[in-house]
Amino acid sequence: MEMGIAGQSVLITGASQGIGEGLARSFAREGCKVLLVARSAQKLDALARELRSVYAVDVGVLALDMTGAGAIAEIVAFARHADVLVNNVGAIPGGTLYRYDEDGY
Repeated sequence: MEMGIAGQSVLITGASQGIGEGLARSFAREGCKVLLVARSAQKLDALARELRSVYAVDVGVLALDMTGAGAIAEIVAFARHADVLVNNVGAIPGGTLYRYDEDGY
């Protein structure tokens, strides 16, 4: 499907497997530059090689654990000019969402 987004820069968190990996392929197929973030450098590097080879797109890789101190600032510096954000990462503890505030994670 042609979505008319070729040339856009797309930041995808949780990009090393599953939904994030599938979305990276979809955006690369559309001709987007993809910026991949996840914990596994090995998986990200393999995916980046594939996307560059198959779709001839620019791919950026940042391997880090987003729960670490300073991680968000690193991502902002890495993907400063992203046009699209796919925030595909998260871990929700058991219980209801009303039980937690921003500092509770």
